Amino acid sequence: MKRFILLVSFIFASSILVLNAQETRFKAIMLYQFTKLVGWPQLEAQNPNQEFVIGIYGDPKVFELTEYYTKGKKVGANTIKVEYYNTVKEINKCQILFVAYSKTQYLPVIIQRVGESSPTLIATSRPGALKYGSIVNFVIDNELMKVEINNTTALKRQLQISYQLQKAAINVIEP
Repeated sequence: MKRFILLVSFIFASSILVLNAQETRFKAIMLYQFTKLVGWPQLEAQNPNQEFVIGIYGDPKVFELTEYYTKGKKVGANTIKVEYYNTVKEINKCQILFVAYSKTQYLPVIIQRVGESSPTLIATSRPGALKYGSIVNFVIDNELMKVEINNTTALKRQLQISYQLQKAAINVIEP
């Protein structure tokens, strides 16, 4: 009986690890896809010396995979650079900022740090985060990773969310 309980516990723990790995991969791939599905005003004047920065706050696994998926890639003429932040004070100017689930309580401070109207797409993965300034929120719906979008906040930040991304979202908050 003890072996059976251990086996069931191991299978359950293994399935959680697989789900977490799939979620992490989905987030990293989507962070890269956002470079194609969102319009940033400052990138209209393509400057090859400017970097397109994807910042990751608080999730080293998402950082590693995002760095892997974006290596050598560009947004227009801009080279993609992925930065990792351990604290809010380290957050620099970036076009995309992913805030880990465990760090979303700092959203008000993060928004002050990046500026309320700066063209930064803030992505999170915590229920209700759209109400606190996130533009894209990763959610699990019927055991699948999906996104929610706050178009009102996106427009305040001068970002244009593509029709394809809005159509794929399970929830879109409109102005």
